[in-house]
Amino acid sequence: PVVYMTAILTAESGNIDTISEIVAECRRMQISILPPDVNTSQGGFSVYKNEEGTDAIHGVSGKEDIRFGLHTIKNLGVEIGNAIIDERVRGGNFVSFGDFIHRVTHKNLNKKSLESLAKSGALDSLCERNLVLANIESIIEYQKEVRTSVGQDSLFGSDDAVHDLKLTAAEPATNKDKLEWERELLGLFISGHPLDPWKEVLSKRPYSIAGIAQASVKEQAVTLAGIVESTRIVTTREKQEQMAFIRLTDFSGSIEIAIFPKLYPSVKNLLVNDTLVVVTGKVTIRNDETSIAVDSIRLLEQNG
Repeated sequence: PVVYMTAILTAESGNIDTISEIVAECRRMQISILPPDVNTSQGGFSVYKNEEGTDAIHGVSGKEDIRFGLHTIKNLGVEIGNAIIDERVRGGNFVSFGDFIHRVTHKNLNKKSLESLAKSGALDSLCERNLVLANIESIIEYQKEVRTSVGQDSLFGSDDAVHDLKLTAAEPATNKDKLEWERELLGLFISGHPLDPWKEVLSKRPYSIAGIAQASVKEQAVTLAGIVESTRIVTTREKQEQMAFIRLTDFSGSIEIAIFPKLYPSVKNLLVNDTLVVVTGKVTIRNDETSIAVDSIRLLEQNG
């Protein structure tokens, strides 16, 4: 099943809604979806078999999971992704962040691509995300000197000295930052989910977003908890009133939520990206698209 699900993910690359649904299904099947990693990722999605005795999520030696590829990272580019993979194949795994910077001398390893690697988690095995971001300017300068020294006597005196990259200490990235970066660069949350504190409670509810779409429960009243992923404000033609359509996501997928003019003024402050909310409304199906017409919306509280 791991190989099969990997093939489906590869075939659907670029379609974030479908990818989200497949990832949710993988997790239900106890297949972990792992972030990209410069030491183990291929270009696209690939099967990752833990050989070191402890799978980070399940604690099972030899377990097969699915790893995001370097080509799936926004703003990275295929060329630099291939350069990283080629260098790893040629010289073995990168043993430190300094080793990575010294060996990957491709011109496209610049500020933008380095930020993308760090934020997506692809450098986690070598360096903490915020440590890279806080030192990005000095790293780029260091890398320029490394490039000029390739094939010459090292400006640093020896190869070992080149690997000794000094970084100024920085506060580690928060879990919230990591999740936001993963969604920005990979299209979805990988290392966790903003709804994790409510996971047990939500699992006991009759419907998830994917469950509603699959069950086609038209006109049924439902209550859902999720995170506001995007908001679109529109003005009605007849009365020129404002209303909103938001994309709500949970562990299983996403759905469009309609906030009509009567409700919109009193709740518009909640319709901000990354806000955790509880919505109650009726399921509607139009042109085979399932959505919810909202009756009420409130903040998702730790006790609710």
